[in-house]
Amino acid sequence: MRPRIHVPLSPADRATVALWARRVFIVWAFLAAALIAYLIGAQRGHDKAQHEQTQQQTQSVSHTEAGQR
Repeated sequence: MRPRIHVPLSPADRATVALWARRVFIVWAFLAAALIAYLIGAQRGHDKAQHEQTQQQTQSVSHTEAGQR
C-alpha cells in the first residue's frame, strides 16, 4: 500500500472543506428525516386502511345478521 501524501491546506482550503463537510452532513440529516417521515406516514396509511377494512367487515356482518332475523 502506498503511503499517503500529506499536503498542508491553506486556511481558505480548510474553510472550504469544513463548509463542504457541514453541507454534506445537513443533506444526510435531511434524507434521514425524510425517510423516517415517509416510513411513519406509510405505517399510518397502512393502519388506516386496515382499520377501514375491519370496519367494513364488521358492518357487513351486522347487516347480514339483521337481514337474517
